[in-house]
Amino acid sequence: MRLASKLVVGALLLLALAVVVLLFSWTGKSSTANIPSNREQVVGIEGAIPKESAFSGVNSLVKPVDASGTNSETKVSNNLVFLVEVCEDPSTEPSTECWNVLEQHFQSKQLGHSWIKLENPITYGQIFENPNRYRERVFESLEKIECRLEGSQLVRYDLNEYCDAEALISFAKYLSFCNFPASYDISDEWFVPIPGHPIFALKSRFQMRLDNIEHVRQTNLERYEHLKQSIWEELFEIRWRQSMCSQFSELGIDPERDKVQYDLIQQIGARLGEDRKFGGTRSEEVDVLLSLAARFGNEYASIYYVSSDPSWTEHIHNIHPWKRLIYDVLAKKNLTVETRLRVGIETVIALEDANVDFDWVWLVEKICGHRNNRTNCQAAFIALQESKSHTGFRKSKILDKLESLAIEQGMYD
Repeated sequence: MRLASKLVVGALLLLALAVVVLLFSWTGKSSTANIPSNREQVVGIEGAIPKESAFSGVNSLVKPVDASGTNSETKVSNNLVFLVEVCEDPSTEPSTECWNVLEQHFQSKQLGHSWIKLENPITYGQIFENPNRYRERVFESLEKIECRLEGSQLVRYDLNEYCDAEALISFAKYLSFCNFPASYDISDEWFVPIPGHPIFALKSRFQMRLDNIEHVRQTNLERYEHLKQSIWEELFEIRWRQSMCSQFSELGIDPERDKVQYDLIQQIGARLGEDRKFGGTRSEEVDVLLSLAARFGNEYASIYYVSSDPSWTEHIHNIHPWKRLIYDVLAKKNLTVETRLRVGIETVIALEDANVDFDWVWLVEKICGHRNNRTNCQAAFIALQESKSHTGFRKSKILDKLESLAIEQGMYD
Protein backbone atom coordinates (compact mmCIF):
# COMPACT_ATOMS: atom_id res chain seq x y z
CA MET A 1 0.00 0.00 0.00
CA ARG A 2 2.79 2.37 0.98
CA LEU A 3 4.64 1.43 -2.20
CA ALA A 4 1.58 2.22 -4.31
CA SER A 5 1.17 5.60 -2.61
CA LYS A 6 4.78 6.47 -3.29
CA LEU A 7 4.36 5.48 -6.95
CA VAL A 8 1.28 7.68 -7.30
CA VAL A 9 3.02 10.67 -5.67
CA GLY A 10 6.06 10.18 -7.88
CA ALA A 11 3.91 10.00 -10.97
CA LEU A 12 2.12 13.21 -10.01
CA LEU A 13 5.43 14.98 -9.45
CA LEU A 14 6.72 13.85 -12.83
CA LEU A 15 3.49 15.03 -14.47
CA ALA A 16 3.71 18.43 -12.79
CA LEU A 17 7.32 18.79 -13.88
CA ALA A 18 6.40 17.93 -17.45
CA VAL A 19 3.64 20.56 -17.45
CA VAL A 20 6.06 23.23 -16.16
CA VAL A 21 8.58 22.35 -18.86
CA LEU A 22 5.90 22.54 -21.55
CA LEU A 23 4.60 25.87 -20.28
CA PHE A 24 8.10 27.34 -20.15
CA SER A 25 8.86 26.14 -23.67
CA TRP A 26 5.58 27.52 -25.04
CA THR A 27 6.05 30.92 -23.36
CA GLY A 28 9.58 31.26 -24.66
CA LYS A 29 8.49 30.55 -28.23
CA SER A 30 5.58 32.93 -27.97
CA SER A 31 7.66 35.80 -26.62
CA THR A 32 10.39 35.19 -29.16
CA ALA A 33 7.89 35.20 -31.98
CA ASN A 34 6.58 38.59 -30.87
CA ILE A 35 10.00 40.27 -30.81
CA PRO A 36 10.81 41.66 -34.26
CA SER A 37 14.35 41.58 -35.53
CA ASN A 38 16.38 44.76 -35.76
CA ARG A 39 15.43 45.24 -39.40
CA GLU A 40 11.73 44.68 -38.65
CA GLN A 41 11.22 47.21 -35.86
CA VAL A 42 8.62 49.77 -36.93
CA VAL A 43 7.78 52.86 -34.94
CA GLY A 44 5.18 55.46 -35.93
CA ILE A 45 6.08 59.10 -36.57
CA GLU A 46 3.78 61.98 -35.74
CA GLY A 47 2.64 63.67 -38.93
CA ALA A 48 3.64 60.65 -41.00
CA ILE A 49 3.88 61.06 -44.75
CA PRO A 50 1.54 59.20 -47.14
CA LYS A 51 2.04 55.45 -46.92
CA GLU A 52 2.79 55.08 -50.63
CA SER A 53 6.16 56.81 -50.66
CA ALA A 54 8.65 57.27 -53.45
CA PHE A 55 11.29 55.28 -51.60
CA SER A 56 11.07 52.33 -54.02
CA GLY A 57 8.60 50.54 -51.79
CA VAL A 58 10.70 51.06 -48.63
CA ASN A 59 8.66 51.44 -45.47
CA SER A 60 9.70 54.94 -44.47
CA LEU A 61 8.74 54.38 -40.84
CA VAL A 62 11.40 51.74 -40.21
CA LYS A 63 14.13 52.88 -37.85
CA PRO A 64 17.35 50.89 -38.17
CA VAL A 65 18.89 49.68 -34.93
CA ASP A 66 22.63 49.28 -34.61
CA ALA A 67 24.46 46.32 -33.12
CA SER A 68 24.33 47.80 -29.64
CA GLY A 69 20.55 48.01 -29.77
CA THR A 70 20.51 51.81 -29.99
CA ASN A 71 17.72 53.17 -32.16
CA SER A 72 19.13 55.15 -35.10
CA GLU A 73 16.80 58.09 -34.46
CA THR A 74 18.59 58.72 -31.19
CA LYS A 75 21.95 58.13 -32.79
CA VAL A 76 21.25 60.54 -35.65
CA SER A 77 20.12 63.30 -33.30
CA ASN A 78 23.14 62.84 -31.04
CA ASN A 79 25.74 62.24 -33.71
CA LEU A 80 25.01 63.62 -37.18
CA VAL A 81 28.17 62.01 -38.53
CA PHE A 82 26.11 58.80 -38.48
CA LEU A 83 24.58 60.04 -41.73
CA VAL A 84 27.96 59.69 -43.42
CA GLU A 85 28.45 56.22 -41.96
CA VAL A 86 25.14 54.87 -43.26
CA CYS A 87 24.91 56.83 -46.53
CA GLU A 88 28.44 56.23 -47.74
CA ASP A 89 28.22 57.40 -51.37
CA PRO A 90 26.03 60.44 -52.20
CA SER A 91 26.54 59.89 -55.95
CA THR A 92 24.56 56.62 -55.95
CA GLU A 93 20.95 55.76 -55.19
CA PRO A 94 20.56 55.55 -51.38
CA SER A 95 20.24 52.12 -49.81
CA THR A 96 17.20 51.04 -47.83
CA GLU A 97 18.96 51.74 -44.55
CA CYS A 98 20.10 55.14 -45.84
CA TRP A 99 16.54 56.11 -46.84
CA ASN A 100 15.35 55.18 -43.36
CA VAL A 101 17.95 57.42 -41.74
CA LEU A 102 17.17 60.27 -44.14
CA GLU A 103 13.49 59.97 -43.34
CA GLN A 104 14.10 60.19 -39.63
CA HIS A 105 16.56 63.05 -39.97
CA PHE A 106 14.63 65.34 -42.30
CA GLN A 107 11.15 64.73 -40.93
CA SER A 108 12.22 66.39 -37.68
CA LYS A 109 14.75 68.87 -39.09
CA GLN A 110 13.95 72.52 -38.41
CA LEU A 111 13.74 74.91 -41.35
CA GLY A 112 16.13 77.81 -41.38
CA HIS A 113 19.41 78.09 -39.53
CA SER A 114 19.33 75.84 -36.52
CA TRP A 115 21.58 78.28 -34.66
CA ILE A 116 18.45 80.19 -33.63
CA LYS A 117 16.02 78.25 -31.46
CA LEU A 118 12.50 79.34 -32.37
CA GLU A 119 9.60 78.93 -29.99
CA ASN A 120 7.46 77.41 -32.76
CA PRO A 121 9.88 76.00 -35.35
CA ILE A 122 8.73 74.69 -38.72
CA THR A 123 10.01 71.25 -39.67
CA TYR A 124 10.44 69.66 -43.07
CA GLY A 125 7.99 66.99 -41.99
CA GLN A 126 5.37 69.66 -41.36
CA ILE A 127 5.78 71.09 -44.87
CA PHE A 128 5.01 67.74 -46.48
CA GLU A 129 2.42 66.63 -43.96
CA ASN A 130 -0.58 67.78 -46.01
CA PRO A 131 0.22 70.37 -48.70
CA ASN A 132 -3.19 69.89 -50.31
CA ARG A 133 -4.88 71.07 -47.13
CA TYR A 134 -2.41 73.96 -46.74
CA ARG A 135 -3.38 75.06 -50.25
CA GLU A 136 -7.07 75.02 -49.35
CA ARG A 137 -6.44 77.00 -46.18
CA VAL A 138 -4.45 79.63 -48.11
CA PHE A 139 -7.33 80.05 -50.55
CA GLU A 140 -9.71 80.44 -47.61
CA SER A 141 -7.50 83.21 -46.18
CA LEU A 142 -7.41 85.04 -49.49
CA GLU A 143 -11.21 85.23 -49.44
CA LYS A 144 -11.04 87.44 -46.34
CA ILE A 145 -10.62 91.13 -47.10
CA GLU A 146 -8.58 91.76 -43.93
CA CYS A 147 -6.03 89.15 -45.03
CA ARG A 148 -5.27 90.99 -48.26
CA LEU A 149 -3.84 93.99 -46.37
CA GLU A 150 -5.76 96.46 -48.51
CA GLY A 151 -5.59 99.20 -45.88
CA SER A 152 -2.70 101.41 -44.88
CA GLN A 153 -1.54 99.13 -42.05
CA LEU A 154 0.72 96.49 -43.60
CA VAL A 155 1.86 94.71 -40.42
CA ARG A 156 -0.96 92.91 -38.58
CA TYR A 157 0.32 90.47 -35.97
CA ASP A 158 -3.19 90.48 -34.48
CA LEU A 159 -4.43 88.57 -37.56
CA ASN A 160 -2.00 85.66 -37.11
CA GLU A 161 -4.65 83.00 -36.48
CA TYR A 162 -7.53 84.64 -38.36
CA CYS A 163 -5.49 84.79 -41.58
CA ASP A 164 -3.81 81.43 -40.91
CA ALA A 165 -0.15 82.48 -41.02
CA GLU A 166 0.85 78.85 -40.41
CA ALA A 167 -0.79 77.71 -43.65
CA LEU A 168 0.68 80.65 -45.57
CA ILE A 169 4.27 79.86 -44.57
CA SER A 170 3.83 76.08 -44.91
CA PHE A 171 2.39 76.28 -48.42
CA ALA A 172 4.93 78.91 -49.47
CA LYS A 173 7.80 76.62 -48.42
CA TYR A 174 6.20 73.64 -50.17
CA LEU A 175 5.98 75.65 -53.41
CA SER A 176 9.58 76.83 -53.05
CA PHE A 177 10.70 73.21 -52.63
CA CYS A 178 8.61 71.58 -55.33
CA ASN A 179 7.79 74.14 -58.03
CA PHE A 180 11.28 74.01 -59.53
CA PRO A 181 12.15 70.29 -59.74
CA ALA A 182 14.94 70.92 -62.25
CA SER A 183 16.91 72.72 -59.56
CA TYR A 184 17.09 69.47 -57.60
CA ASP A 185 18.73 67.38 -60.32
CA ILE A 186 22.08 66.83 -58.61
CA SER A 187 23.68 64.11 -60.77
CA ASP A 188 25.40 66.40 -63.31
CA GLU A 189 25.61 69.52 -61.16
CA TRP A 190 27.43 67.83 -58.28
CA PHE A 191 29.29 64.81 -59.59
CA VAL A 192 30.35 65.48 -63.18
CA PRO A 193 33.03 68.01 -64.20
CA ILE A 194 31.52 70.69 -66.47
CA PRO A 195 33.64 71.39 -69.60
CA GLY A 196 34.30 75.10 -70.00
CA HIS A 197 33.06 75.96 -66.52
CA PRO A 198 35.42 78.44 -64.80
CA ILE A 199 35.38 76.44 -61.55
CA PHE A 200 34.11 72.90 -62.20
CA ALA A 201 35.93 72.10 -65.46
CA LEU A 202 38.47 69.69 -63.93
CA LYS A 203 36.76 68.57 -60.73
CA SER A 204 33.15 68.09 -59.80
CA ARG A 205 31.53 70.38 -57.26
CA PHE A 206 31.37 67.47 -54.82
CA GLN A 207 35.11 66.77 -55.05
CA MET A 208 35.99 70.44 -54.71
CA ARG A 209 33.86 70.75 -51.59
CA LEU A 210 35.74 67.82 -50.07
CA ASP A 211 39.10 69.24 -51.13
CA ASN A 212 38.25 72.56 -49.47
CA ILE A 213 37.95 70.94 -46.04
CA GLU A 214 40.80 68.45 -46.36
CA HIS A 215 43.23 70.73 -44.48
CA VAL A 216 40.96 70.59 -41.42
CA ARG A 217 41.45 66.81 -41.15
CA GLN A 218 45.06 67.28 -40.08
CA THR A 219 44.31 69.64 -37.18
CA ASN A 220 40.82 68.75 -35.98
CA LEU A 221 39.40 65.42 -37.07
CA GLU A 222 36.14 65.93 -35.19
CA ARG A 223 35.50 69.24 -36.94
CA TYR A 224 36.42 67.69 -40.30
CA GLU A 225 33.83 64.97 -39.80
CA HIS A 226 31.24 67.61 -38.92
CA LEU A 227 32.00 69.60 -42.08
CA LYS A 228 31.93 66.45 -44.18
CA GLN A 229 28.57 65.52 -42.70
CA SER A 230 27.24 68.97 -43.64
CA ILE A 231 28.09 68.28 -47.29
CA TRP A 232 26.39 64.87 -47.09
CA GLU A 233 23.35 66.44 -45.46
CA GLU A 234 23.08 69.12 -48.15
CA LEU A 235 23.18 66.54 -50.94
CA PHE A 236 20.80 64.07 -49.35
CA GLU A 237 18.38 66.83 -48.45
CA ILE A 238 18.03 67.47 -52.18
CA ARG A 239 17.36 63.77 -52.80
CA TRP A 240 14.87 63.62 -49.95
CA ARG A 241 13.00 66.69 -51.18
CA GLN A 242 12.82 65.21 -54.66
CA SER A 243 11.31 62.07 -53.25
CA MET A 244 8.78 63.95 -51.13
CA CYS A 245 7.73 66.29 -53.94
CA SER A 246 7.13 63.35 -56.26
CA GLN A 247 4.39 62.07 -53.94
CA PHE A 248 2.07 64.98 -54.68
CA SER A 249 0.43 66.23 -57.85
CA GLU A 250 0.98 69.75 -59.15
CA LEU A 251 -0.25 72.13 -56.45
CA GLY A 252 0.98 75.44 -57.80
CA ILE A 253 -1.35 78.40 -58.17
CA ASP A 254 -2.18 78.27 -61.89
CA PRO A 255 -3.16 81.57 -63.60
CA GLU A 256 -5.97 79.83 -65.52
CA ARG A 257 -7.19 77.10 -63.18
CA ASP A 258 -6.94 79.33 -60.09
CA LYS A 259 -7.59 82.68 -61.78
CA VAL A 260 -9.34 84.33 -58.82
CA GLN A 261 -6.60 83.45 -56.31
CA TYR A 262 -3.85 84.16 -58.83
CA ASP A 263 -5.19 87.65 -59.55
CA LEU A 264 -5.54 88.40 -55.82
CA ILE A 265 -1.93 87.39 -55.23
CA GLN A 266 -0.80 89.60 -58.12
CA GLN A 267 -2.65 92.55 -56.60
CA ILE A 268 -1.24 91.93 -53.13
CA GLY A 269 2.24 91.52 -54.59
CA ALA A 270 2.04 94.86 -56.38
CA ARG A 271 0.81 96.53 -53.20
CA LEU A 272 3.63 95.06 -51.08
CA GLY A 273 6.34 95.47 -53.72
CA GLU A 274 6.83 91.73 -54.26
CA ASP A 275 6.35 92.03 -58.03
CA ARG A 276 9.81 93.64 -58.27
CA LYS A 277 11.81 91.01 -56.38
CA PHE A 278 14.38 88.41 -57.31
CA GLY A 279 14.15 88.79 -61.09
CA GLY A 280 11.99 85.71 -61.53
CA THR A 281 14.32 83.31 -59.72
CA ARG A 282 11.31 82.00 -57.81
CA SER A 283 7.57 82.33 -58.29
CA GLU A 284 5.86 85.53 -57.22
CA GLU A 285 3.24 83.64 -55.24
CA VAL A 286 5.95 82.23 -52.97
CA ASP A 287 7.22 85.73 -52.18
CA VAL A 288 3.71 87.06 -51.57
CA LEU A 289 2.77 84.19 -49.25
CA LEU A 290 6.05 84.60 -47.33
CA SER A 291 5.39 88.32 -47.05
CA LEU A 292 1.86 87.81 -45.74
CA ALA A 293 3.00 85.18 -43.21
CA ALA A 294 5.70 87.56 -41.92
CA ARG A 295 3.32 90.50 -41.71
CA PHE A 296 0.82 88.37 -39.79
CA GLY A 297 3.52 87.56 -37.24
CA ASN A 298 4.75 84.08 -38.16
CA GLU A 299 8.05 83.73 -36.28
CA TYR A 300 9.98 81.92 -39.01
CA ALA A 301 8.74 84.16 -41.81
CA SER A 302 9.42 87.38 -39.91
CA ILE A 303 13.06 86.37 -39.42
CA TYR A 304 13.88 84.96 -42.87
CA TYR A 305 11.65 87.06 -45.12
CA VAL A 306 13.53 89.78 -47.03
CA SER A 307 11.51 92.72 -48.35
CA SER A 308 12.13 95.67 -50.63
CA ASP A 309 9.57 97.60 -48.57
CA PRO A 310 11.49 100.16 -46.43
CA SER A 311 8.75 100.26 -43.80
CA TRP A 312 9.01 96.50 -43.26
CA THR A 313 12.81 96.63 -43.11
CA GLU A 314 12.64 99.33 -40.46
CA HIS A 315 10.02 97.37 -38.52
CA ILE A 316 11.97 94.11 -38.50
CA HIS A 317 15.24 95.81 -37.52
CA ASN A 318 13.46 97.38 -34.58
CA ILE A 319 12.20 94.04 -33.24
CA HIS A 320 15.19 91.95 -34.42
CA PRO A 321 18.25 94.26 -34.39
CA TRP A 322 20.57 91.24 -34.50
CA LYS A 323 19.20 90.26 -37.91
CA ARG A 324 20.94 93.15 -39.64
CA LEU A 325 24.23 92.29 -37.92
CA ILE A 326 24.03 88.63 -38.96
CA TYR A 327 22.71 88.87 -42.49
CA ASP A 328 23.85 92.33 -43.60
CA VAL A 329 27.27 92.50 -41.91
CA LEU A 330 28.63 89.05 -41.10
CA ALA A 331 27.43 87.74 -44.48
CA LYS A 332 30.03 89.92 -46.23
CA LYS A 333 33.11 87.96 -47.25
CA ASN A 334 35.57 90.86 -47.48
CA LEU A 335 35.59 91.68 -43.76
CA THR A 336 38.66 91.11 -41.62
CA VAL A 337 38.33 88.57 -38.83
CA GLU A 338 38.82 91.35 -36.29
CA THR A 339 35.85 93.25 -37.73
CA ARG A 340 33.79 90.06 -37.67
CA LEU A 341 34.73 89.54 -34.04
CA ARG A 342 33.65 93.05 -33.09
CA VAL A 343 30.35 92.60 -34.93
CA GLY A 344 29.96 89.17 -33.36
CA ILE A 345 30.17 90.66 -29.86
CA GLU A 346 27.51 93.24 -30.77
CA THR A 347 25.38 90.40 -32.17
CA VAL A 348 25.58 88.45 -28.92
CA ILE A 349 24.46 91.53 -26.99
CA ALA A 350 21.52 92.08 -29.36
CA LEU A 351 20.48 88.42 -29.17
CA GLU A 352 20.72 88.32 -25.39
CA ASP A 353 18.79 91.56 -25.03
CA ALA A 354 16.05 90.10 -27.24
CA ASN A 355 16.00 86.87 -25.16
CA VAL A 356 16.81 84.80 -28.26
CA ASP A 357 18.38 81.42 -27.56
CA PHE A 358 21.20 80.84 -30.04
CA ASP A 359 24.13 78.55 -30.85
CA TRP A 360 27.43 80.10 -29.77
CA VAL A 361 29.50 77.63 -31.79
CA TRP A 362 27.72 78.61 -35.01
CA LEU A 363 28.52 82.26 -34.31
CA VAL A 364 32.19 81.43 -33.73
CA GLU A 365 32.26 79.61 -37.07
CA LYS A 366 30.68 82.65 -38.71
CA ILE A 367 33.38 84.87 -37.22
CA CYS A 368 36.44 82.69 -37.85
CA GLY A 369 35.26 80.77 -40.92
CA HIS A 370 36.18 83.46 -43.47
CA ARG A 371 39.96 83.76 -43.47
CA ASN A 372 41.94 86.47 -45.29
CA ASN A 373 45.56 87.46 -45.70
CA ARG A 374 45.63 90.25 -43.12
CA THR A 375 44.80 88.42 -39.95
CA ASN A 376 43.55 85.14 -38.53
CA CYS A 377 41.26 84.15 -35.71
CA GLN A 378 43.88 84.08 -32.96
CA ALA A 379 45.38 87.42 -33.99
CA ALA A 380 41.91 88.99 -33.95
CA PHE A 381 41.30 87.87 -30.37
CA ILE A 382 44.70 89.11 -29.27
CA ALA A 383 44.08 92.50 -30.89
CA LEU A 384 40.76 92.93 -29.08
CA GLN A 385 42.19 91.70 -25.79
CA GLU A 386 44.86 94.37 -25.92
CA SER A 387 42.10 96.96 -26.03
CA LYS A 388 40.04 95.08 -23.44
CA SER A 389 39.86 98.08 -21.09
CA HIS A 390 37.88 99.92 -23.75
CA THR A 391 35.32 97.18 -24.36
CA GLY A 392 33.57 97.11 -20.98
CA PHE A 393 32.93 94.21 -18.64
CA ARG A 394 30.07 92.64 -20.60
CA LYS A 395 31.93 92.70 -23.90
CA SER A 396 35.02 91.31 -22.22
CA LYS A 397 33.08 88.33 -20.87
CA ILE A 398 31.60 87.68 -24.31
CA LEU A 399 35.06 87.94 -25.89
CA ASP A 400 36.44 85.39 -23.43
CA LYS A 401 33.64 82.94 -24.18
CA LEU A 402 34.01 83.30 -27.96
CA GLU A 403 37.77 82.74 -27.64
CA SER A 404 37.28 79.64 -25.51
CA LEU A 405 34.89 78.17 -28.07
CA ALA A 406 37.23 79.04 -30.94
CA ILE A 407 40.00 77.07 -29.21
CA GLU A 408 37.68 74.12 -28.56
CA GLN A 409 36.55 74.06 -32.20
CA GLY A 410 40.10 74.12 -33.57
CA MET A 411 39.78 77.56 -35.20
CA TYR A 412 42.37 79.28 -33.01
CA ASP A 413 45.55 79.22 -35.05
